[in-house]
Amino acid sequence: MSSIFSSQPADRILEKVLDGNRISPEEALTLYREGDYLKIMATARTLREKILPHTYASYTMFRVVNYTNYCNVECSFCSFMDEIGNGKGYVLSKEQILEKMDYAVGEGADQMFLQGGVYPDLSFDYYLDVIASVKKNIRTCTFAHFLRLKSSTWKR
Repeated sequence: MSSIFSSQPADRILEKVLDGNRISPEEALTLYREGDYLKIMATARTLREKILPHTYASYTMFRVVNYTNYCNVECSFCSFMDEIGNGKGYVLSKEQILEKMDYAVGEGADQMFLQGGVYPDLSFDYYLDVIASVKKNIRTCTFAHFLRLKSSTWKR
C-alpha cells in the first residue's frame, strides 16, 4: 500500500497510521483539508481488514425520534420544519416518545437520537422530563439528545 503514497504531509500521516500509530487532532485536520479521499478510504479499509476479514461487515440499528417539527431557525437545507404558530406541526409527549423508542428497541435498535426543531415555547422542564423518562425506561441503548439546541433556546 505504501507505494501509492508520496512525500506530501497527508500521505506521511496515512503511512503513520498504517504503521499502527495514532494521529493527533492537527494531523486529522491535515487529512481533512489536504488528504486524497481515495487514499484515506484505502487506508481505512486496510486497517479494518487487519482486524476483520473483508467478508465481515457490522452495522448499528438506530431510531431518530423527532420530538417536534416546530422551529424558528429556518435552515436552508431543512424540509422538516413547520413555522411556529401555523397549527400544522406537532410536539410529542414523553409517552409518545417512549412508545416510538420501545418499538425501535423491539426491532433491535441499539442507539436512539432525540432531535427536533428549535421551539422556544417548550420549557426546560419538558426536556428534563423527557430525558429522565427515557433514561429510566430505555436501558439497552446509547443516546444522543437534542443535538441542535443551544441553551438560549429554552424557556424557563
